[in-house]
Amino acid sequence: MTTLSLSLPAARPPLGLIATALGGIAWNLFGAVQFIGSVTATRESLAAGGLTPEQALVVTSYPAWMTAAFGVGVLGGFGALDQSVDPGSMTGEALWLARVLIALLPEEPEPKGLLALMLYCSARHAARRDADGAFTPLTIQDPRLWDRTQIIEAEALLTQAAGTARFGRYQCEAAIQSVHIQRPYTGQTNYAALQTLYDLLVTHSDSIGARIGRAVVIAEAGDPAGGLAALEAIAPKRIAAHQPWWVARARIAELAGQTRAAKDALDKALSLTSDPAIAKFLQRKMSNLSA
Repeated sequence: MTTLSLSLPAARPPLGLIATALGGIAWNLFGAVQFIGSVTATRESLAAGGLTPEQALVVTSYPAWMTAAFGVGVLGGFGALDQSVDPGSMTGEALWLARVLIALLPEEPEPKGLLALMLYCSARHAARRDADGAFTPLTIQDPRLWDRTQIIEAEALLTQAAGTARFGRYQCEAAIQSVHIQRPYTGQTNYAALQTLYDLLVTHSDSIGARIGRAVVIAEAGDPAGGLAALEAIAPKRIAAHQPWWVARARIAELAGQTRAAKDALDKALSLTSDPAIAKFLQRKMSNLSA
C-alpha cells in the first residue's frame, strides 16, 4: 500500500488534540447513519420530518442499486462485515461494484461521487484503530497511514463528477471527505467549507446524519450555541436511542464548557454502543473529562 509521505511527528497526539476527537467520531458514523436513513425513508416519513414534496421526491428517487452499493461500502468500511480492503473482501467487492456502475453509466456524475466517497473511506482503513484496538476518529488519525493512491483516485473522480455541473448527494458527501483529507496539508480543518457542504447535503438528503454533521460543524467553527440549537432541532423521537446524536451532544457540550452535560451525553452514548473499539474510545474520553 502506498502511503502519504508527510513530515509529521510520530509521537502520540497531545491531549489538546485528543480533546477535539469526539467530533471526529460523529463524522465517521455519518455514512452509516445516512445509509440507514436512505433505506428506511418514505415520502410520508420525510414529509413528517419537514421536507417539501419536492425534496422528499429527490431523497426517495435514488436507484436501489446505488443505495445498495453505498450500503455495502459503509458496512465494509466500518468493519461490520470484515476488516480487509483486499479485492476479495466485502469492501473490495463494493469498490468493484461501484466501478461497474461507472462503466455502465459513464455520463452520470453520481456513480463517480459514490466511488469517490467509498475510496476516501477505504483509504483511511489502516488508521481507524490504535495499537490497543480502540477506535481512532478522523480528526486525530495519522495521515501517514492513509492510502495515497486511493485518495488521488477519489479526488480525480470528484473533479470529473463536478465537471458535469449536476451536483448530487454522493458528490456532496465525497466533497465533505475531501475537505477533511486536506487537514494534513493545511494544518487546520476548513469548517466554513464544511458548513456550506452540510447545508447542501441537508437539501439533498435531510437525514439525521446530515443534520448531526451540520450541527457539529457549526459548533466546531466556534458557535457551540448554534450547534446545540441545530442538534436539538431534530425531532426527539428520531434521536432518543440514536447513538451518534448523543456522541455529537457530548462534543458540543464540551465545546460549550458544559462538562456535566458532556459526561451525561457520553453515558447515554456508551449505553447505546455495541462496538468494543468505539466503546473503548468513549470510555477514554469520559476519563479525560473527569481528569
